Amino acid sequence: MPSSAPVIARHASVRGQRRPTQWYDLRITGPIGVTLLAALLRFTNLGWPNVLVFDETYYVKDAWSLGARGNEAKWPETPNPAFESGDVNSFLNGTGSFVVHPPLGKWLIWLGMRADPTQPWSWRLSTAIAGTLTVLLLAIIATYVCRSAVLGTLAGGFLAIDGLAIVMSRTGLLDVFIGLFVTAAFGTLLLDRRWYRQRLVATRAALVWWRPWLLATAVLLGCATSVKWSGLYFAATFGLYTVIDGLLVRRRIAQRDLPRSEPRLHRWPLYSLAQSAINALIMLPTVIAVYLLSWTGWLVTADGWGRQWGAEHPATGWQAWLPDALRSLIEYHRLAYNFHTSLAVPHAWASNPLTWPLMLRPTLFWREITEPGVDGCTSATSCIGTVSSVANPLLWWGGHLALLLLLYVLIRHRDWRAGAVLMAFAAGYLPWLFYLGRTVFFFYAVAWQPFVILALVYAFRQLLPDDRDLSVHAVIARRRSSLGIAAFTVLAVAVSAFFYPLWVGQSVPYGFWVLHSWIPGLWT
Repeated sequence: MPSSAPVIARHASVRGQRRPTQWYDLRITGPIGVTLLAALLRFTNLGWPNVLVFDETYYVKDAWSLGARGNEAKWPETPNPAFESGDVNSFLNGTGSFVVHPPLGKWLIWLGMRADPTQPWSWRLSTAIAGTLTVLLLAIIATYVCRSAVLGTLAGGFLAIDGLAIVMSRTGLLDVFIGLFVTAAFGTLLLDRRWYRQRLVATRAALVWWRPWLLATAVLLGCATSVKWSGLYFAATFGLYTVIDGLLVRRRIAQRDLPRSEPRLHRWPLYSLAQSAINALIMLPTVIAVYLLSWTGWLVTADGWGRQWGAEHPATGWQAWLPDALRSLIEYHRLAYNFHTSLAVPHAWASNPLTWPLMLRPTLFWREITEPGVDGCTSATSCIGTVSSVANPLLWWGGHLALLLLLYVLIRHRDWRAGAVLMAFAAGYLPWLFYLGRTVFFFYAVAWQPFVILALVYAFRQLLPDDRDLSVHAVIARRRSSLGIAAFTVLAVAVSAFFYPLWVGQSVPYGFWVLHSWIPGLWT
């Protein structure tokens, strides 16, 4: 343990360093290492449980019929036993099914199922890949944000071993894809911020029209929205961030970095408004185009649910110029919106979004109780296997406490990095507070969980004194902080090892399971 402390302190700050990156550099080996760890925890025995788990009953079957016919098909009554036994083509080929989420996430699940749709591991192959890639992206982004290869590696490692991330990567649901696209969009947004500032300083242009990283951000946010509509909140918030941060960057440049001999560049409020319009022209059409592209299968086929509504309801007034297919899609979205806003069906594992930071009601996806002597159960009472979306409590609660610290850092020091992390978290979590009466589930949080982890490691960064301060007091403080971070990391790994069997459906003695039931409402 002590030997790791100086390493953390030594790598805590890399400001201004420009040195060649070798293959053995921690900036390379760190992200690769935690990605391999994530893959091990996600792909091992991926086919268990060997039945459709929780909402896999919708998304996996929808994905397979979507790939077979271009749109989701209706299935006969009680299709799961046949599907789980290998009869994956029992859907009603001539009848479309009304689904309330866009198609992209299901197209991605279908890509994994093409390997062998009769095997449960194929239902989850794409989500496992997406969850693993999210770990890699977070490690790279955290290295940049924290200016530390060690802290970047820690961020990726924490996400690699967290239970919510593991469970959602091993289950054929949609939310892990949102997490992947949004994390990638956050990374390209940071690159765009740097690009924008460099272009302003280098060209001294009043406006920056070519912003390739902002375009990439819009494409990724369009993909997130094409998985679930909740991705739209990220798109709107990230777009607003480019406006506010761009205004602040331009003001800073006008006041400090550019000569006063160029007065036109100092009209930063006016040019910031014009730049905001350019940003909207880049982002808004791109997000819409990507979203519409995800509906291509439904648009080019004729038997999707509601596909013929436009032809059956002739247009009047201003709608007459719209193609029937597009009017059908608009009506489809109206019905889907009504479904989402009115969904209030009681569910045993639903949870109020206000309780999500406290993790009072994680979703139980699957449970199997085995009697003594059956299927290898050696317990004197019984054995139990579960798949629960409970996060690593130390990482989850620690991350939310860190968000409070980042809020202080933002207010006190106007730290743009803290502001960016808080913005991304708020884009994921805060919109759900408007749906307190809706049937919602804790596992949605996997979409913004990377930013909870990022807040945690950036809080570590704040606790480490600057390496440039060589005073005795600073050296001692760095060593103490490093030891504390190392101890926290070891404890987090131990907690994940303790919970891991309950994340992956391993059958354990009932007494061992009871040891995890110390949070009210966690398992029952």
